[in-house]
Amino acid sequence: MLSPMSTVIARLIAYLFLGVLHAVGPLLLLIAIISSTPKVEFVRNSVVSDGTVIALQPTYSRQFSKQVYKPVVRFTDGNGQTRLFVADSRSGIDPLKPGDSFRVLYLRNHPETARIDTIAQLWMPQLILAFIGVVFVVFSVRILIRRKGLNHTPISS
Repeated sequence: MLSPMSTVIARLIAYLFLGVLHAVGPLLLLIAIISSTPKVEFVRNSVVSDGTVIALQPTYSRQFSKQVYKPVVRFTDGNGQTRLFVADSRSGIDPLKPGDSFRVLYLRNHPETARIDTIAQLWMPQLILAFIGVVFVVFSVRILIRRKGLNHTPISS
């Protein structure tokens, strides 16, 4: 049989766990929203151009401990000048190959800010954070609903 003190400690640990669980989901959602703000401004203020992958540049990724290939993109800016940039690699989420065409976004008079206009290239970190945040929120709400249901069971006679 458990002593009253060990029951209190077990309850405190459970409440601490639930408190952290309830806080993590909304916190991740908030971080996703706040980190999206600069990207929204970038997209809103961007100039659109057509871009083409002209090559794949091999680069060693410490994150994946292997060589990855980043697309080298060519586009023409608003002044008619041909520009090149190396796009971020998302490890196969949106594999690009030479000859692929797509929209490129960049800030007017700042072609060095060019980004490929795809969901994966622009929004993947925020989408991952938001998805995990929603999972935590749904899980914690289900726990609350289940707990309330257990505490308010009708008494039968």
